[in-house]
Order: sequence, then C-alpha cells, then structure tokens
Amino acid sequence: MKATLNVNVGAMVLFDNKVCTITAVLDLDTYQLRANTTGATYQAQLADLFAFQAADIHHVDSVSESKWELAQQHFDVIEPLIRQSRYTKADVQARAAECGVHVSTVYRWLKMYRETGVLTGLTRKQRSDKGVTQISAEVEQIIQQVLEVDYLNIQRKSAQKIITEISRRCHEQNLPIPHTNTIRNRIQKIAPQIKMAKRLSRQAAEMKFLPLQGNFPNADYPLAVVQIDHTKLDIILVDDVYRKLIGRPWITLAIDVFSRMVTGFYVSFDPPSALSAGLCLSHSILPKESWLAKHEVKGRWAVWGLPRKIHLDNAKEFRGKVLEKACQQYGIEIEWRPVARPNFGGHIERLLGTILGEIHGVTGTTFSNTRERQDYDSEEKAALTLSEFETWLTVFITDVYHQRVHSALGMSPLAKWKLGVLGDDDSVGVGLPEKVADETLLRLT
Repeated sequence: MKATLNVNVGAMVLFDNKVCTITAVLDLDTYQLRANTTGATYQAQLADLFAFQAADIHHVDSVSESKWELAQQHFDVIEPLIRQSRYTKADVQARAAECGVHVSTVYRWLKMYRETGVLTGLTRKQRSDKGVTQISAEVEQIIQQVLEVDYLNIQRKSAQKIITEISRRCHEQNLPIPHTNTIRNRIQKIAPQIKMAKRLSRQAAEMKFLPLQGNFPNADYPLAVVQIDHTKLDIILVDDVYRKLIGRPWITLAIDVFSRMVTGFYVSFDPPSALSAGLCLSHSILPKESWLAKHEVKGRWAVWGLPRKIHLDNAKEFRGKVLEKACQQYGIEIEWRPVARPNFGGHIERLLGTILGEIHGVTGTTFSNTRERQDYDSEEKAALTLSEFETWLTVFITDVYHQRVHSALGMSPLAKWKLGVLGDDDSVGVGLPEKVADETLLRLT
C-alpha cells in the first residue's frame, strides 16, 4: 500500500468505513463521492478520507545503513523514470543499459517503489505472500505498453477495451492474464492531468505550464519548490501558567514559491536547527484541519502534500542527517541556497519581513530597533503565550495574507494556488496533491 493517498477524480478512498470513488472535486478540500457497493453519493472533507489500510512502510531508523545505501542506489537508477510524466519501454531499456542493470530488474524496482512511494520500499524484505501469484516483468511490460500506446491517446479507448487488449496479448504469448482489477488500478493511478493531455490534445499539455510560469528556477507548479527559512521574531512571549516573560521565539517558515502560499511553520524558543526545519516541513506536508481545530481558527488552510524540492539556507544549522534521510525517504530533493546568491531566498525573506511588520502592531512587540521602539516597554506589554501567538499567526496567514492580492502575482496566493492545482478554462492544473496516509509515521520520520 502506498504511503500517500490520491484524492483526485477517479481515485478510490475509504469514507465512513465505505469504499468510495471520488466523482468530483468541489473545492480544494471538499469532494463528491460515490459508494462502490450501493451507488449512494456523499460530500466529504479531506480529513474524512483514508487509505484502505495502513501502508507497510519501514521507518528510516529500522533500516541498516547498508540497506539504505543499496536502496539509494536502486532509486538513483529509477529516479529519471519516476520524474517523467510517463515512460516507455524504450526509456526503461535505455536506462537499464546506461546503468548496467537488467530491464526486468528496473521494472521490478519501479513496481516496488510505486507500491509505497518511499525509499524504504526498495529495501529487501521477507515475503509474506508466498503462494500468491505475482505479476511477471513480461506481463508488466505488456500492461505498460498498452496503457502508453492504446489508452493514453486521442482515441480515448475505454478501460474495458484496454483490459481486453492486455488479455489478448498475454494469451498470445502464453503469459498469465492479470486480473481486471489490477489493470483498472493501474489506469486509476495515472495522474488526471496526464490523462487529459494524452486523451484530449497536446495543446492541453503545453497549456499546463505556459500560463503558469514563475520567476524562480523550476517553480512552475504548486509544490515544485518550497522555500524554508527562519528568523527571530520581534515579540516577547509569556508562559502559559504564570504569564511570566520567556523571551523572543524563533520561527521556521515554509512557502510555496509558485503561489506564495504559506505551507507550514514552526515556532519555538530553541535556536534554528535541522529539527526545527523537519518539524516545519512536517507541518507543511500534512493537512491543517487538526491544527486549525486545536487553535480554534475558523479560516481555511487547504494546503498539503509532498514538495518536489525544498530550498534551504546553506547555514550549518539546517544540515542534519535525520532531515536528509527523511527527505530521501519521501523523494524530496534538497537544494541548498547558492553561496553569494541571496536573491534565491528572496520569496521567503520578503514574507518573513511581512510577518515581522505585522507583529509590530501586536502587544509585546520589540519592533525592529530601538529607534522604532522609543519608549514602548515591550516586557511590560508582553501578554501572548506561544500557543496564542500561533493562533494569531494562523489567523493572519489564512484570513489576511492568503486572501489579499500579491503584487508579483496579480492575484492572491490562494487564487494562484487554486489555478495551479485545479486549473481554469484556459489552463490545466496539476491536480490535487496526494495526502500522506500515515501522519504519525511522517512525524516520527
């Protein structure tokens, strides 16, 4: 079972202990479902959708260094294929030849990775399914070929015709015929935007990117690049019990460069570290419903999902083996900010500046310097606890920053995010991000 849950149209999910199919995306976090057994229709929120069962995923600490390195080597072989919107048999053969690996081995590694979506899925484990028929590399190639040639084209053949064609080819070659559900599941896993591009027109594929260009390298779609940075906040906070002064906290903030949406943050009195970056990244990846409920914030924050790449400052406090292994586990590339290229961190730094400016209007602010502070007694005025400040910041992000027009975008960050994810009459969105199936495992990682 994969570590993430697809929440786009056509995906099957578990809702209220019923197996359902998503029939429509009503909003970023609201869906229309149809029960597979009764045909009943439901409207559901993201927080109510689950995978059929927990993913069988090894924690990164449970894998020996030798197996981890071996899994990395396998991933390095298949990564160029995974990153492509689709790959052909020729692509697999070329990659196998380039790496000196048998073609069937590449297909096997691709299948192992697809089943979990994480690096540890490539580690060898004792099989618990002896006696169960497995799909051979030869049948796997036939499935891929038929999907690529017959399904992903302008003729828009039905799933049943694809099943019939795969069965015919397997029969001709005296190979086991895969179950119809296996083929339907493969069709379901094809990203909606790829289906639209291949089964409608090439123009649709081009339109997916042309209208949505950003001005940061490769930040051409939501979650392509997430920048993370930290700063000390211009406010003094107090403790929860006695309201005694504690001091100025640090914030680690994450922003989606394409849309300028805040994807997550972490506030603490501890100095910045790889741990704070990891906690911020976890907050960024996970849905925010429980966070909003905990802080009694009524606004919406419909941002979640694994980023393709995170962009971090080159400071040593951000470098840590645990953070790097966690990113490797979920296929997240880390890019360190180039030395002497401060413009590469401009988006996150401008947002941090915006937040600091807003804080200067909050009780207990220290302002940015003594000239601005003048006779204001920051310690005397300090009143907010850490939790109360988190609530204030969440309200500012969801109700103010995400809603107002961003000068560089010509629209609000929320509108830009929606455009990139859902598309409109003139452009094709990339589809909703997949939801991490096991939130506890992600936090532990």
